[in-house]
Amino acid sequence: MNRLELDKELKGRGLTEYDYYITGVSRHGLGGHGEIVLDREGSRWVTYSYERGIELDRRHFDTEDEACRYVFEYLTDTPPMGRRLTEDEAKKARQTQRLQIADYERWLRERSRKP
Repeated sequence: MNRLELDKELKGRGLTEYDYYITGVSRHGLGGHGEIVLDREGSRWVTYSYERGIELDRRHFDTEDEACRYVFEYLTDTPPMGRRLTEDEAKKARQTQRLQIADYERWLRERSRKP
């Protein structure tokens, strides 16, 4: 995920441009009312909450993708969609799910037999 994709995703989820500030993307200045900021410092990416001229909870990331995903999760409380599973990965996930359901159903049966 890059900054433009992040901006599009956040707006698509109903956040306003004043909930966050993305350097090079946002068209407004920093408001200082607690918005989360995504910025670049040299070769690294940084996020922080900006309130009344003070930077709070600074976090550093090696890639733009990591920083964007952090901001997305921070603001939406959900991780962004990742890559699609390969057919083999999907098959293994379905098998694991079937085993978990079978274990749960077995547990329910055993539980119902107890006095």
